[in-house]
Amino acid sequence: MSYKYSKGAQVIGDLKAADDTERNTQIDFGEDYIGFETSGSLRMKISGSDGSITFNEAFTFPISDGSADQVLKTNGSGQLSWATQSGGGGGSGVGLEYATGHVDLTTNNKPVNWINASSISAASGIKSWFIVPKTTTIDKVIVSVKGNNFSTANDGNVTLSIYKNQSDYGSTIVNQTVGADDFSEKVSNMAGGTTDCNQKIFSGLNQSVSEGDLIHIKVGKSAGSDKEALVTIVFDSGGSSGVTIPYPRLYFSGISAVSQIGNNSFTNATISTDNGKYENGFIDFGSSGNTAPARFESAIPLLGGVYTFAFWFYSKRTGSDYGAILRQESGGSPANTENYPLVTWNTSDELGVFNETSGGTFYGSGYDMTTHEGSNTWVHMAVVANGTNSKFYINGSLVGTANAVVTTSVKELGAYDGADTQVFAEGIDDFAHWAEELSADQISEIYNSSSKLRDIVT
Repeated sequence: MSYKYSKGAQVIGDLKAADDTERNTQIDFGEDYIGFETSGSLRMKISGSDGSITFNEAFTFPISDGSADQVLKTNGSGQLSWATQSGGGGGSGVGLEYATGHVDLTTNNKPVNWINASSISAASGIKSWFIVPKTTTIDKVIVSVKGNNFSTANDGNVTLSIYKNQSDYGSTIVNQTVGADDFSEKVSNMAGGTTDCNQKIFSGLNQSVSEGDLIHIKVGKSAGSDKEALVTIVFDSGGSSGVTIPYPRLYFSGISAVSQIGNNSFTNATISTDNGKYENGFIDFGSSGNTAPARFESAIPLLGGVYTFAFWFYSKRTGSDYGAILRQESGGSPANTENYPLVTWNTSDELGVFNETSGGTFYGSGYDMTTHEGSNTWVHMAVVANGTNSKFYINGSLVGTANAVVTTSVKELGAYDGADTQVFAEGIDDFAHWAEELSADQISEIYNSSSKLRDIVT
């Protein structure tokens, strides 16, 4: 419906088209408000003294010149994207996606660093172009491959190559080769959604680049027809964070029942070699069933309640039982105490401290560990006690504080010795203890390191 002749200023009701048999398409006029409805639902409104336009749902606004579509669209969640789609609106194309705090260049509706390897040849490998945002260094490149183990068509080796300011394969600044089996670190929740992914971190690159440099990343000789990969570049303006990690009092890398730093060992621990955070070796408690804890030959003293424990765990157990992570010796001194510097509560799965010495009380951190149940990824955990309270860190971030510490000792790791129950997780790796309070930056540095703790302490 349209109006051809002006009738002057009038007060009229809502406009409805005469041939709209369902009477569900209209323009709604209100005070400083115009609403546009289709199928009985408000789609867009113009309101306020500034004439602001609000879209009530995702929309697509195509403009076609016959050869390619220019598409402006929202996703209904505050993101706006623009794309050029060749072939008259097909699924492929190049676009810009605007979201909170960043702008992404996309291809095939995914970020440019997410590559579908089924569309490239064995000779090409996985490759992407990046523009350097500022003068800095390339610290590491992380390649995460969706699907099974990364493989090559020829000799089984995978090569990372980085080229700068040249045509394809011009001036090489990085060339690093590893075996295909090095893509063994399991990761989850990659773009595309899967928990069956393999990852390789090419670290220690320390390559200088300048603002505006165009760099080309190429990984591998073949990715196989069923592979997709996410390529992430980690820039470091100084080449080092400047955070130093002190030597721990005690450290187990997971490859042996004997400590690599400090004088101690496990009298009861199963060391498996089919998994591990940094190498093939971890303290294995099994994926189900009752398991005895890994017992330290010499108890770890916690004098004054000042300590730090840090480690990685794999696949937290499910169920409603307690999770005994760190525990005083059963029947220890004082007798029959159950002090836990680190434990998950049975009813709430809350992370916290249980202090038998102060009356048998659980002090919670407010952090629910349920989200980590059954996860097939390695998760970093740390507890830092300052003599008064205990701070808990997950994957380098502070998640809660409990108003308690333990001042006795630790003799058991990963389960409850009394009945070989309360098993916390399937595996624990890269375990360390300090008789001091580490800072939040130091915990973050340990988590973000691409190397095991033994290689970064000073």
